[in-house]
Amino acid sequence: MASYVFYPGNGSQTDWAVPFPYLSADHVKVYSGGVAQPFAWINSALLRVTPAVPAGTVLLVKRETQKTPMTVFENTNNLTAENLTLAETQALFIAEEAADRANMSIALDEATGHFDFNSRRATNAADPVNAQDLVTKQWAETAQSAQLAQAIAARDVTISARDAAISKAADAAADAADARSSATAAATDRATVAADKATVAADRVTVANYRNDTAADRVATAADRVATGQDRAAVAADRATVAADKTTVANDKATVAADKAAAQAARVAAEAARDEAEAIVGIPTAAGTTFTPTATNPNTNVQDAVAAAVVKTGHQTLTGGFDAQSYYVVMNGGTFTPDPKNGNIQHVSNDGTHTIVPPATPCTIVLQYTNTAPVGPVGLTASGFSKVTGASYDVTAGVGHILYITRTHSWAHLHIVPVFR
Repeated sequence: MASYVFYPGNGSQTDWAVPFPYLSADHVKVYSGGVAQPFAWINSALLRVTPAVPAGTVLLVKRETQKTPMTVFENTNNLTAENLTLAETQALFIAEEAADRANMSIALDEATGHFDFNSRRATNAADPVNAQDLVTKQWAETAQSAQLAQAIAARDVTISARDAAISKAADAAADAADARSSATAAATDRATVAADKATVAADRVTVANYRNDTAADRVATAADRVATGQDRAAVAADRATVAADKTTVANDKATVAADKAAAQAARVAAEAARDEAEAIVGIPTAAGTTFTPTATNPNTNVQDAVAAAVVKTGHQTLTGGFDAQSYYVVMNGGTFTPDPKNGNIQHVSNDGTHTIVPPATPCTIVLQYTNTAPVGPVGLTASGFSKVTGASYDVTAGVGHILYITRTHSWAHLHIVPVFR
């Protein structure tokens, strides 16, 4: 028979059975949480522990027989059956308790050579030091949290690099569209110049006809010169008309030359813009959407070029950087939701008490917050953030702060730093 019993506490039970025999009531001990507990005997097989043992706590009732002999034999004066039985029972109880203590300890499995915890937990262990030390639950959770924080930081850096590359690709696509517009305008100018040339050619034919008419008039005038002076006047008028026509043709030629120079300059500018766009995204082949690969860009369209430029996996090295345009916001009440599409650097004029909430998508945004209300204090209330750290927001007019916001998949963090007062 076991010399101990475990009872789970429930917060209400106070009376507990003693299911094992004992030689003396003093040999029965009660422990809770490893600490000896006082108790009272109700009868020889039932004891009471007050207050009740809390739920989640184990009560241990055990027998601890004294190790010193409870009877001493002197010659044969007290060599009675009762004393012999007492000595035998004491030895038996001590042996049983020793066996129970062994069963309650960590045992070595002779079949495997390994220690067997017998489905029990090990408690009150220190943190590991050497490579083969066992790991505690607290130490493992702390190490896992540190690795998770490093992974989140690396992911945020990759997302920022991806957003910057997408923005650069969008700028390149816009430049390509501008180049195509310039090329279209140059083609239109060339068509206009061609039409002007046709007009000038027609004018030249008209002038030639005028000259032919003038020659005929001269013949008629020579024939009629003696007869009438009016024919001379007509010829003079024709000559004046021809002179005017010549002036018009000269002006048209000057206009055509100027138009040609302007068209040539526009064509040169368009070709330069086209060459710059082709160096970035390739050579367009149809409708401005499909691109022929170049020596430095082996992709076939803008989307592939962007995909090739964006780092999709970790363990890469990014070089270079970008200037940031700070997005400006004026808040004089209501709710402010920072949007990463306006840029990761923004500045806010706090003209009235309002509420700031986390961005709707994962990002990192830095806000310059300046209290600009001309009269009285202005307030700022943070709502919806998983954690707010740093200093308290100073509502005094003219005071400036920097607010650091990080929004991940599930959490949002706001950190407040006063800059000047």
